[in-house]
Amino acid sequence: MTIGPVVKEISNAFDLYWNSRPVIAITDVAHQRPAEQELAAIRYGLSTEWSAARVSAYGKSVRYSEFAQQLKAHRLSWFWGQSRVVTDNPEKALTSATDESTHLAPKLRAEANAARKELFLVSPYFVPREAGVSLLTAARQRGVRVVVVTNSLASTDEKAAFSGYQTSRKALLRAGVELYELKPKAGEERLRIRWASPGSGGAGLHAKTFSFDRRKLFVGSFNLDPRSRDLNTEIGVLIDCAPLASRLPEKLGPALASEAYRVELKGNRLVWVTQEDGRDVRYYNEPATSFGRRVSTWLVGLLPIKGEL
Repeated sequence: MTIGPVVKEISNAFDLYWNSRPVIAITDVAHQRPAEQELAAIRYGLSTEWSAARVSAYGKSVRYSEFAQQLKAHRLSWFWGQSRVVTDNPEKALTSATDESTHLAPKLRAEANAARKELFLVSPYFVPREAGVSLLTAARQRGVRVVVVTNSLASTDEKAAFSGYQTSRKALLRAGVELYELKPKAGEERLRIRWASPGSGGAGLHAKTFSFDRRKLFVGSFNLDPRSRDLNTEIGVLIDCAPLASRLPEKLGPALASEAYRVELKGNRLVWVTQEDGRDVRYYNEPATSFGRRVSTWLVGLLPIKGEL
């Protein structure tokens, strides 16, 4: 939730999108007018879904969350700082994927390159490819701590994206990047930061949040993957506020030992380390997954779709 001048920036970004060249009016593609009884059926279905959502586990978790309670009681505590909206220009949809003049990614890349102490990156789909590996390796070489929190194979809802990430793990670990993969069913009652989505079935990570030197924080729709970088049109807010930017690593960091698997490299073999019942446990295959899921993900990785991930 944000207040102040940045709200107008967000509104302007939406106006820019809805009035841009790539936008097509619904009446240009849908010419049928539904009958009144069809509309009534749709309204009834929406009402039924709404009623079910209110009593669902997800609905209750939202209604009774700390944030919702503070909002209703008019006692929100604000973090004050300078914010600005960063977006892909909607013309990106009409230009080549290699034309970065309309892209959001260079703005985030500049923040990463300016970091001198720490990059703490939370992204559900993390497919760095060679350029991303090089950027994070360069950060490590200048002494920056780099932490990446993403989904494990057990918690992800996109095996294709995970297959693109798999091939980069060893290079990142050799460079000194810290990799954490979310456990399935993690954080349901314990984490104060809702980095898992309660209604997703597997509690998959969905937040896209990056902390730069615990001073600046990006919150938005941008995943660290080729699809967000080259194909999608994304938006986010870049916030210059040390207390807020520090909150991500300070709150989430200590929970990672038990809520996620830390991926390590022993020789040329990956090992997943976590705490269970107060003791360290090591896994030597993708944890909490079947042989079939591991093989199918590997097979997806053989497909020529790297630019679509």
